[in-house]
Amino acid sequence: MKCAECSSEMRVQKATHEKPYHFERCGLDNVFLAGIDLHICDRCNFAYPIIPRIQDLHRTIASILIEKRAALEGQEIRYLRKWIGMEAQAFAEILGLRPEHLSKVENGKLPLGAAAERLTRVYAMTYKQKMEFGEISERLPRVQRTKDARTRRANLPHRCQFRGNRWRVEEEAKAA
Repeated sequence: MKCAECSSEMRVQKATHEKPYHFERCGLDNVFLAGIDLHICDRCNFAYPIIPRIQDLHRTIASILIEKRAALEGQEIRYLRKWIGMEAQAFAEILGLRPEHLSKVENGKLPLGAAAERLTRVYAMTYKQKMEFGEISERLPRVQRTKDARTRRANLPHRCQFRGNRWRVEEEAKAA
């Protein structure tokens, strides 16, 4: 495979648990992938990942966010909104917010209220995963609203490992 940046030949390297691929294109700062092939250009350092079953990966990431015990951050709310395929204006209306307010939430300038956050999680579960109410009740976490819980758990990296034919969530890295 030739590099799209400099046309040099690229080498293939496997992303590992020790050296995962930082999946920035998903819009989240803390998602890392292992078990995928990376085409790497040694000349310009361009890396092109080959991500199998990407829809399953996005579903896995959404499940991590939906079941997260700490409050959702703005970029995580944006990820869930885009994952279910909603425009910001329509999503703001569902949450009972002005579009400007949702924009500030998604950009990390304002927190989302507890009720709107739970509605975001429930909507994501019912809309994309087609869960029944009983299953939602079991899987929906009690969101920890303390500052310590938010700080301690919010930015832990999520590592997704592609093994066999499916995506699995690896243990979250321990806080430093």
